[in-house]
Amino acid sequence: MATPSCSSLPSAVSPHFSGMKCLKQGVFGKVSFCKKPDGSRLVVKEVPKSLICNKRLQQQTSLRMMPHNFVLRHIDAFEDNERVNLMFDYCGGGDLVQLVTSQGCLTEKSCLFYLTEITLAVSHLHSHGILHCDLKPTNVLLDADGHVQVADFSVINADTVLPEHGFKAVLGAPEFFVP
Repeated sequence: MATPSCSSLPSAVSPHFSGMKCLKQGVFGKVSFCKKPDGSRLVVKEVPKSLICNKRLQQQTSLRMMPHNFVLRHIDAFEDNERVNLMFDYCGGGDLVQLVTSQGCLTEKSCLFYLTEITLAVSHLHSHGILHCDLKPTNVLLDADGHVQVADFSVINADTVLPEHGFKAVLGAPEFFVP
């Protein structure tokens, strides 16, 4: 698998981490893998400031105060003049799309296992007034033990991205919209 094309990592990150490698370059930013000096692994999600919705960013950073076993742990956030950088635990098990691609159809028992963990994660978020607006298979990561880590809480401001369509909120990825 080829490494995605990524621009240079933010100067605020580079001196403090090693082994930095771009994992994914998306429309709204990129996700890079890195190691802390103690050897622990994490990812940095970079998003241009012009695309950030402050209310959603506050929701994202508030996740640090309400951890859950099945919600991706938000470690820290920092910014430079151009972008906001969100730091998370690294999930080495891939995502649900990769799981289904590698295994084919999942058993009913496996489906119930993943659905239960996703439901517990979403219920936890709802109990704290947070709606996950982009829940899809690529945003359901798996940790090294195969447990769900719900990720990507849509910090993008839809008014900035799609003003000509009159959208007031991002409700999901276009691939998963109902026709």
